[in-house]
Amino acid sequence: MILYLAEASRRFGCTDIFKEPSKYAWSDLYEDHFIVPYHRIVLVTSKRVMLLQCSAPEKMDKKPCKIMWDVPWEDLMALELAKAGNPQPTHLILHLMKFKKAESFVRVIKCSAEEEYEARDPQAVRICMSVRKMWKAYQSSLKSLILTVPSSKKQVSFAWNENDTRNSRGRNKSILKSRDFLSPRSTSDNGSFVKHVINFSKVWTSEQKLRGALSLSKKNVVEDNVLCSIWRPICPEGYVSVGDIARSGTHPPNVAALYQNTDRLFALPLGYDLVWRNCADDYTTPVSIWRPRPPQGYVSAGCVAMSSFTEPEADLIYCMAESIAEETTFEEQQIWSAPDSYPWTCCIYQVQSPALHFVALRQPRDEASWKPMRVIDDTSRPSVSLLSEASSSTSGH
Repeated sequence: MILYLAEASRRFGCTDIFKEPSKYAWSDLYEDHFIVPYHRIVLVTSKRVMLLQCSAPEKMDKKPCKIMWDVPWEDLMALELAKAGNPQPTHLILHLMKFKKAESFVRVIKCSAEEEYEARDPQAVRICMSVRKMWKAYQSSLKSLILTVPSSKKQVSFAWNENDTRNSRGRNKSILKSRDFLSPRSTSDNGSFVKHVINFSKVWTSEQKLRGALSLSKKNVVEDNVLCSIWRPICPEGYVSVGDIARSGTHPPNVAALYQNTDRLFALPLGYDLVWRNCADDYTTPVSIWRPRPPQGYVSAGCVAMSSFTEPEADLIYCMAESIAEETTFEEQQIWSAPDSYPWTCCIYQVQSPALHFVALRQPRDEASWKPMRVIDDTSRPSVSLLSEASSSTSGH
C-alpha cells in the first residue's frame, strides 16, 4: 500500500499517506522503502530520506502515516552503522550537516536485528546502501553543468566524475598532462623513498567563540598551549601523506616525512568514516575529522581534517600496504580533547612516526582498541619484495 500511495502521490496528487497535505507529493519520486520495528517505515525518495510512523499498517488507506522526520540530501553529512551490543549492525545513524547547540545532530533509524536468511545482509546495511546510493546520485548531479554556446545557442553538458575531483592538488597543475604521468610508477626511480618537507597548510585551530561581552580579563584570554591546530603537509610531485598533523598551540611543525608513491605501496582509501565534528555555534571555524577506509591489503595510518562538514576528497591522504606497515605507539602527551565532550568525545593523539600523523578517537586511548600504525622506519628500499616477485615470475617464462 505504501508503494501505491507514494506513486499515486506523485502522479495524481493523492497525499493520504501524509497527514501534512501535499507534503513532498509533487517534488519527490519514490525510490525505496523498508519496514522497520515499531510500525515505522523508512522511505527513500529522489530528494530525501524519511521516517514514517504508521499507526495502523493494515489500514494505511484510512489512517495515513505521519512523518517523524526527513533529511534532504543536501543536509546529510555522513552515514554510520552502529551495533549497539549486537554482532551485526542494528542502527543507522544519519549525521546532519548543520545543527544548533540545543538541537539533535543526528537522526537514528532502529532496524530489525533478525533476518529471514542468514546469507542476507542485515537490514541496517541494506538501508544504508539504499540511502547512500541516492545520496551519492544527488551529489553527482551537482557535478554536472549545462552551458549554452552563444554562437549556436546549443546546450553543452559539462560533467566530471569523483575520480576527477579527487585530485585536489592537481588543480594547480597543467590540465593537459596525461593520466599516465600521474600513475604511481611515473615517479622517478632515483628519488628517495622518504622525503622530509617543511611546508604546511593550516586546516583548523580549536579557537572557540567568546561568549558575552568581550574583555581583556584573564579568563577570556586563551593560552596558546590550550589550543590545538591541525596542519597538512604540502606534497611535492610523486610523494604522498599518510595523515594530517595535530599540534598543541598554533605553530606549524618543523619537518615531517612524506613517502614516494611507487610500486603500489600506497593506495587511495575507499572512503572515509566520520570520527568527530564540532558545533559551528561554539568555534570560530567548523571542522570534521575523518578516518580513511583502506582497501584490502592496506591499512590506514592517520586521520584527515576538513574545515567544513563535508567528506574529504579521496587523495588527501593515502593508505599504506600491509607489507610496509608496523605497529607503533602514541606520543605520551595527549594533543587535545573536545571541551565537555560535545557533541561527543574526541581525543587527539600524535603517533610516534616521522610523518607526525595524528589519530582521533571517540574515547581515551586506554579504553580504545585502536592500534597506531606507521610506515616502517628501515624501509630504504621498500619495493624490493615486489620487484623480486616480478623478477622471479619473469624468469619463469
